[in-house]
Amino acid sequence: MSKAISLIYVDDSEIDTIKFETVISNFKEVEVLGTFINADEAFEFCCINKPDLALIDIVIPGGNNGIWLAQKLKEINVPFGFISSYDNYAYEAFKINALHYLPRPVTALAIRELLDRYNAYMDDNDTDTSPLSPDTLGPGGYPKRIYVNTQKQILIIQLDDVTYVEAEGSYTNFHMADGKVIVSGKNLKKYSDQIEMNPDFIRIHRSYIINQSHLESINKRKMEMTFMFKNKIEIRLATFRRGEWMNKFI
Repeated sequence: MSKAISLIYVDDSEIDTIKFETVISNFKEVEVLGTFINADEAFEFCCINKPDLALIDIVIPGGNNGIWLAQKLKEINVPFGFISSYDNYAYEAFKINALHYLPRPVTALAIRELLDRYNAYMDDNDTDTSPLSPDTLGPGGYPKRIYVNTQKQILIIQLDDVTYVEAEGSYTNFHMADGKVIVSGKNLKKYSDQIEMNPDFIRIHRSYIINQSHLESINKRKMEMTFMFKNKIEIRLATFRRGEWMNKFI
């Protein structure tokens, strides 16, 4: 059985949220990780839990709206669709690459269309990473190399040679110990599961996974932490991850 599609739903209307939950319960291939009435809380949740898909109400009173949330989700490579009672936001929605624009009330047909578009999106953005065969695993049973899809070729990168991995929109930058940067047109989410199996690698920010073996020091100042690498590169740790990182590794 294939892995369920994890999804969050963001809507300030309790009635519409209940209607959505009734409709989505018929889709056994979907796992609803949470429902939210606030865009900021939804984004914080996504940064930590990385859902496969988000369905967002465009008009969310009392703070950041659905467009803001969608733009933030693009930064962490979470695909999204919109729901709205208004047609006048459709152009803006598709301009930021929404998978779908669902009118209220959400119907089973509209959900099916959204899931079909999500699956097509994933097929288009699938990576060419290698299977975890014994040849690709280190002595500890974790990946020692990764296959990276670049514009012209598939490169085989030894993880020991990677200083850190950076998400940049829909691209992934592999920063190597020799100073070279290898750019993949695939998003970080496609590589992160394999990379983070290696205990030397840790996510310190939604956009950064670092190789601890290349660290020289960690500088602390009030609520900030700056990771200093042997090649003098610096990465500042996001404030909301500071406690999580320190509790686990320090």
